[in-house]
Amino acid sequence: MTKYFTKTMTYIYFSGDADLWMQSIAATQEYSMLKYIPAAIVATHLTCSSSKSARMEYPHDSMKFNTLQRGNEDVIRTWIDGRKVHILSYD
Repeated sequence: MTKYFTKTMTYIYFSGDADLWMQSIAATQEYSMLKYIPAAIVATHLTCSSSKSARMEYPHDSMKFNTLQRGNEDVIRTWIDGRKVHILSYD
């Protein structure tokens, strides 16, 4: 298993446990169990957090695709405009 899959499975276990606890608390109204919910949240944070900050980048591939598509549409539009049928009118 890869380390990312292991992190994903650990997250699923923690969130599943927290969900089961919440269902049990709601069904039995045993509110003393609420103290265990933060443990699942902390465990999820420790599992999924990273010391590296994520850098946001503009999606360049999308911009290139849109520019290319606009260029193609302009070529097609110019070609269609040049081939329009002119209707003769006899006045």
